[in-house]
Parts: sequence; structure tokens; C-alpha cells
Amino acid sequence: MLHVESFRTRPLDAGPYTFVAADAPVQKVREGGRAVGVHALVATGVNADGHLEILGSANGESVAS
Repeated sequence: MLHVESFRTRPLDAGPYTFVAADAPVQKVREGGRAVGVHALVATGVNADGHLEILGSANGESVAS
């Protein structure tokens, strides 16, 4: 868990980012013995060297079916 926290709180000093995008695809997960959809929030950016980086991620709320 320490690796996750250090990733989430790291400085974003590889910028400036020439392109930044956010996406929230719905993923199926098991919750209480049934499959439900949740948003997997992902932010990505292209740094000054042209490399794509994951800037952050988080899980969203369950999606009502």
C-alpha cells in the first residue's frame, strides 16, 4: 500500500504536459456477491519528452443498472 500512496502523492515535475486527458471507463467488479459496474477514473498526460504518463487514478461510485 505504501507504493500506491507514494505514486498518488508524487510531484508531477516531468511536465509541462503537452496533452492531458481524463477517462472513466466502466469496469465490472464483484460487490456483495454480484457483478456491478464502477468507474475507473484515469488521468494521462504526454510529457515534454513525448512519453505518455499515468498522472492519477481512482475508483468511482457503482453504476446503477
